[in-house]
Amino acid sequence: MVNYYEQLNLNKESSIVAINKELSALESTWKRREITNPEKATKMLVLIMDARKIFQSESTKAQYDIELEESKKEPVPVDGEAERQKQLNRWLDDALRFHQSGQNDLSKEAINNAAKFVGADDNDYFYYLLSVISYNNGELQTSFNAINRAIVINPGIADYYLQSAAIYSDLYNARYENPAYLNEALDYLEKGREALRKAIALTEKSGDTDVLIDALAILADSYAHCLNQNLEEAERLAKRAISLGDKSGKLEELLRDINESKDIFQPYQGSSHPSTSSGGGCYIATSVYGSYDCPQVWVLRRFRDYTLLKTWYGKIFVNIYYSISPTLVRLFGSYSWFNTFWRNRLDKMVKHLRKEGVCDSKYNDI
Repeated sequence: MVNYYEQLNLNKESSIVAINKELSALESTWKRREITNPEKATKMLVLIMDARKIFQSESTKAQYDIELEESKKEPVPVDGEAERQKQLNRWLDDALRFHQSGQNDLSKEAINNAAKFVGADDNDYFYYLLSVISYNNGELQTSFNAINRAIVINPGIADYYLQSAAIYSDLYNARYENPAYLNEALDYLEKGREALRKAIALTEKSGDTDVLIDALAILADSYAHCLNQNLEEAERLAKRAISLGDKSGKLEELLRDINESKDIFQPYQGSSHPSTSSGGGCYIATSVYGSYDCPQVWVLRRFRDYTLLKTWYGKIFVNIYYSISPTLVRLFGSYSWFNTFWRNRLDKMVKHLRKEGVCDSKYNDI
């Protein structure tokens, strides 16, 4: 800070009027020296001009005197760790605020700034927020790596597993329709469900009902609509979430969907029909022939178990079939054209398989 008293040889105790008279005299002196010493004169005239702004009134002079004294004090040592934590929290707060307001670009910039202040303590909340923001910006791999890091640092937070499940769901959805990636899709599906089960277990201990309802609802939907369908488990989870106080009404809709699917499949089940929870029923064949226990379906079930499931491509076909056929039967099973269309084709297939030696006697699934 410039000390005008020393630079211009002014008396600090003088009044504003006296100081301004001194400044006027100095200004006249240095204007006369502009010819002989232009460089020095220019610097002094600028200094005088700045001093006039400081000494406009007694109040501006008093404020200047206070600031001048403060500038002479020894600086207080800065706690580097405290300052780092302060900056980290500031940028994390900004990142969350921008994220919640839908400003994705700003949230990304803020979380990148926060990354500069993440220390050796490995802040799990930072990695969680990085995962959420990266996910919203379509950066799935960054989001995946960040949430895994957060869980490693602190495995006891249910929200982290919900975020992990969301990522696994996207990975599953991107692959399950492609037969070449079906096994990978099923692996992602099961990992996502496992993450949801961990979230449920944690919220049961913590008593966080809202997060528990979310986890139950997502897992119920997965069992109802994804591969490896389990309608019984989906129903159980949905009912439990509703009992805890679901306010959205979406779970009631999901429960109706589950019950509708069960109502469609149950009339076709015989004594040896596997539960719909196993995902093992020959849905279209059962719909066409009116029973799970009849010679035609016994042939097809034997072909499934002893031929298709013995090869990798057969397993892919079976998995695709079980992901699609429940929906087809639910939508079209009551229409005569649907049953006629499939009856003609299945009759030909059963006839061919019998000629190939596939038995049509009573059969229990393996």
